[in-house]
Formats: sequence, C-alpha cells, structure tokens
Amino acid sequence: MEKPATPSRARRRLLLAATGALPSVLTLSSGAQAAATSTLRCLANNQPAARFTPTDDNWVRAQVPVASYNNRPAYCVTSPTNACVDGAQHAAPGTRWVVDGNTMTADPNTVMPVQSQRSYGLVYVDQSGSIATLDPRGDGNLVALTDSCWNSVLGGRSTNLG
Repeated sequence: MEKPATPSRARRRLLLAATGALPSVLTLSSGAQAAATSTLRCLANNQPAARFTPTDDNWVRAQVPVASYNNRPAYCVTSPTNACVDGAQHAAPGTRWVVDGNTMTADPNTVMPVQSQRSYGLVYVDQSGSIATLDPRGDGNLVALTDSCWNSVLGGRSTNLG
C-alpha cells in the first residue's frame, strides 16, 4: 500500500499566505479613485444657487465689486477683482460685469459708479478644479461648487482667483 502524497511545507505556506492576502488586495481602493468618485458625486449633487448674494453662504464664492448700471446692480466678474475699479471709483474700461444675468464689458463712455458694499459671486471650476473663474462664459463644463465639494476637488492646491 502506497502512502498518499503530502504537500510540501513551503507550498502549504505559500497557499496560506496567498489566501490570507487575497481579500485585502481585492478590497483596497486607490486614494485617487476614491477622490474622483467623491468629486463626481459632489458635481452631480450640486443644485444651482443664486449667482450673486449679499453675504457668503455654503457655496464657493469670491467677493466682487458692485456698480450701478442704469439703476440696476452690476457685478464685476473680471479676475482679479481688484482690476474692476478705476481711481475715480467707476467700473474700469475693459472689465466684465453681469447685469440682469447678461455679461457686458465696461467702456470709457459708460459711467458705472462702484458702490461701497460688495457682493459674493459664485466661483466656477472644471471637474479637476484646475479652472476657477467668476465668468463661465457659457462653458457647460464649468460648475459652481459647495464649500465641501471644493475642498474635495482642490485638496492642498491653491487658486489665483482674486
């Protein structure tokens, strides 16, 4: 009668190690994948907000100068925003302003006195967070974000939005 073959000790250790490590390998996800999933979820869940508000809220906003154009508020969307106002406290020629949802460019012949109070304008970004602007110019790939989504997108990077 022959003796049944027994697995070698080294082979047994290899199999035990492989079966012990396999579940952990299959359940790990990369940090980049988790961050991308979180960001896409944030982008999908965002609801449109008022483009300009008198106070800051839970949306990513930048403080913007407010001028008066034909007795209606005009909000500067030029970046950096310190370029919006000239020395006479009027809208600087060549800067972009939003009046009643329409974007216009200030010219030297149009006097738009800038008011002392400021408003807060939505900041628009792309899915990677590499673009930050107050004026999306109809680009459907740019979206407004809540503060918590912005933190997910931006991570440790900084932005030059003024």
